[in-house]
Amino acid sequence: MSTTQDRNEKMAPILDRIPDEWGKYLPLWGWDDMLLELDAKLAALHPDYVLFQVKEKFGGLRFYAGVGVEQDTHEDFNKLIQEAEEKSWHICEMCGQPGERRPGGWIKVLCDEHVDPEARKRRWEDIETSGPLTEEDRNAQE
Repeated sequence: MSTTQDRNEKMAPILDRIPDEWGKYLPLWGWDDMLLELDAKLAALHPDYVLFQVKEKFGGLRFYAGVGVEQDTHEDFNKLIQEAEEKSWHICEMCGQPGERRPGGWIKVLCDEHVDPEARKRRWEDIETSGPLTEEDRNAQE
C-alpha cells in the first residue's frame, strides 16, 4: 500500500516545480506515472520550466506550465502537454489502468473496477491520508 508520504516523495520532481504560493496539489493517484513521464520529457526540453497547476477537469488532465517568452521550445513543449492531456482520457484516475469516460454527476475516467462506487470507496480506504477520510470526501470522489 502506498502512503501519502511515499507519493509526495515519488512526485517530488513535479511538486518542486509548483511555486509555494500556488499550492502543491495533484490530481488522483492514477495519473502519477503519466505525469512523471511528462515531466521528464518537458524537463529535457526546458529544465527550469515552472508548473502553475495540474488538475483534473471534466474527467481529463489539465497541466498549466510555462517556459518563458524567449524560449524556442514552446511548440514542442505545448505538444507534449496536449498529448498527455489527451492520453488522460483513457487512464483510470484512481489506479492508472485503462479507463474510459463514465457518465454520472461528475465526468470521470475510470476502469471497469472503479466505475463501481463501492470499489472507489475501498480504494480511498487503502490510501493513507493526512487525516481520517470523511463521508464528504468519499462522496466528492464519486
